[in-house]
Amino acid sequence: MFKLNVYAVIESLKVMIPFFQTQTFGHIINIGSMAGKMATPKAAVYSATKSALIAYTNAVRLEIETKDLLITTVNLGPVKTNFFKQADPDGGYQKSVARYMLTADQVANAIIKNLFKRKREINLPWWMAIGAKLHHQFPTLIEKLLNQQFNKK
Repeated sequence: MFKLNVYAVIESLKVMIPFFQTQTFGHIINIGSMAGKMATPKAAVYSATKSALIAYTNAVRLEIETKDLLITTVNLGPVKTNFFKQADPDGGYQKSVARYMLTADQVANAIIKNLFKRKREINLPWWMAIGAKLHHQFPTLIEKLLNQQFNKK
């Protein structure tokens, strides 16, 4: 998981950044996760990889971002994709989060809407970002309040 979610991005950006710098424009979009902002049970390694990706993207953004060369992290909650056919074959997790599961079109539209705009992060759904900020400020309280929700996986 680290190879795919972190090391592959690092190696890709080693190639892409010099290209973008010669073009003097571009927008790099890295797909993070709300799990990288607030770890949950049954997702320790996944959360760690996405947290590393968010930190890496932020550092690279500070190093390379210019007026015309931008970098943004998109942090997603659950997205309805074919991934769940393998990861959740009985559909239990998907059913438990169906009311706030994003579609690929929602994600794509949010990214397109923000292309070539200076935006540090796009957090979807927006209210999960509020939860992550509250968790950062009050971790014990939020973990107690959301314990049942965290364990839906």
